[in-house]
Parts: sequence; structure tokens; C-alpha cells
Amino acid sequence: MRAFLRRGLVGLSVAAAAGCVTEGPDRGKFKNPFAAEQPAPPFGPAGSAPVATRVDTIGTGIVAANKADFQGTKPVFYTLGLKDPMIFHRSDGVVISEGLVEKCTTDEELAAVLCHELGRFAARYAERTPGRSADTDLPPAPALTRDVVGGGGGPDRTREAEAALMSRGNPRASGARRPAPDAKTLATNFYVRAGHKAEDFDRVADLVKTAEENAADREVMKGR
Repeated sequence: MRAFLRRGLVGLSVAAAAGCVTEGPDRGKFKNPFAAEQPAPPFGPAGSAPVATRVDTIGTGIVAANKADFQGTKPVFYTLGLKDPMIFHRSDGVVISEGLVEKCTTDEELAAVLCHELGRFAARYAERTPGRSADTDLPPAPALTRDVVGGGGGPDRTREAEAALMSRGNPRASGARRPAPDAKTLATNFYVRAGHKAEDFDRVADLVKTAEENAADREVMKGR
């Protein structure tokens, strides 16, 4: 009997050292060390694990289907444990309340809600990291001689005229900043590429509008 107890205590010590026993108020409870933990919101209470898992699963699926539009960034999905429907984005991802998730009765509706905000996130990210000017992608022009021997003009005036026309007609050719992409267009494309029907996208528009208005008036929005 004593040998059995000693083996049990040794096993408990090893489990605690390996991180299988929780600390703090849940000390003594076992947890799965291989289970993925949901990111905790930087403010406010965290949503329940089932709701956070649902948001993360659908959200990361959308991002995976639209990798090119996120230019290497990977948005994080935070779930707030608040009953009021709310959604907004931060510099690192999307924040959605548990109350809004519960109003999405299907995964298609939740995907549409997340795409609405991911469109705004991607448009904002594109503004912060504009693409390179087309000039930087071109090889240097070769040295040219005058068009007419003994003439007073510079080399290849025809090329200079073409370059000037391109600068006026193509903002990228002149190094100008490209216009920001349309957030709704991005959002709709995200939704369709994730395997959903375009005609279902706008069905949650009123719900998203209410959620954004709720978030705009809350303390939780400060410092985002």
C-alpha cells in the first residue's frame, strides 16, 4: 500500500513538472498539455472556450483561403465574454463579442460577420503597407545618344514623351500612393473564396451595423 502511494506521489510530481497540473485558483486540476489555448482579449473578459473555438476555426479558415490579400500577416481572433453584440478590429486582428457570435445561428452567418470586419482590417493594413512603385521594379534605362547628330535636344525625346504620358495615366509609374482597396469588396471576396455564396453575404449587414455601433460607444474600444 505504501509503495503504491509513493508511486502515485511521484507520478503527480512529474505531471506537475510537465505542466499538466494547473496553477492559481484551479491548482490541482489536470489539463491537456496538447490542447490549443485561445488568445485572451487584451481587455475585458474572455469568451467561453466553445465560442472562442468556433470563432477561431471559422476565422482562420477564411484567412487561409485568402492568404494573398493579407500580405503575410495573420489576424488574431479575440472573443469577448460580453452579451451585447459587438465587433471591431485592432492592429493585430478582430475582436468579437460572445453575444454577437450567439446571434449567428449558422457558420455561414458567422463567416459573413467576420468577413465584414476582416475586409476593414485588410484595407487598413494595405494603407499602412502600400505596394512598391512600378519604377522600383524596372531595370535602369541604358545610356542613349542624341536623337539627331549636332541637335540641341536631349537623348531619345520620344521615350521621354512616353514616360511623361505613363506618369499621368498610371499613378504607380510616378511613385504615387495607390488608392486603398474597398473594404466591402475585399470582404465579399473573402467570403466567396472561403466557400460561401455571394448572395448570403449581405444578410448580416444590419447585425454587423448594430454590433459596430455598440462597440463604438464602449470603453473596450479605447486604445485599440
